[in-house]
Amino acid sequence: MNGPLLKVENLTKYYPLGAGIFKKSIPVIRAVEDVSFSVEAGETLCIVGESGCGKSTVARLLMRLVEPTGGRVLIDGTDIAGLKKDALHAWRRRMQMVFQDPYSSLNPRLTAGQIITEPVENFERLSRKQRQALAADLLRKVGMSPEMMHRLPSELSGGQRQRLGIARALS
Repeated sequence: MNGPLLKVENLTKYYPLGAGIFKKSIPVIRAVEDVSFSVEAGETLCIVGESGCGKSTVARLLMRLVEPTGGRVLIDGTDIAGLKKDALHAWRRRMQMVFQDPYSSLNPRLTAGQIITEPVENFERLSRKQRQALAADLLRKVGMSPEMMHRLPSELSGGQRQRLGIARALS
């Protein structure tokens, strides 16, 4: 495969503010406007910016959790706008989001190990032993002890919760 793994071209998302019945134009919030970038194999991309600048909206657009107003997102040269449910499901398996606020994005009733392996359970069946091995390995990769897999998010520090979110994304 030649070319970028991910290519974003002129991505735009407007949210309508609503309008009266007789108004011809609807006012909008310009959440994201004309964003373009590409990511090659082996590269890492971080989207940074001040609060409210559209980072989370870009992430939701990349995952196709919301539909763009304009522009294109191409994965391995394929425009994800045309993907059917099964193909979109397979694509989402390859990409995860790490949220800015780790506490609000983690299920407080699941242990760290369950949180890490939850995405994998959506796509493939693993034995309990395989899930525990995966969780232990990913915890090590993010600098945490495998013994942490039995803890709840409320028992972890903010930094540990952020690393837990990264471990989940890596699963």
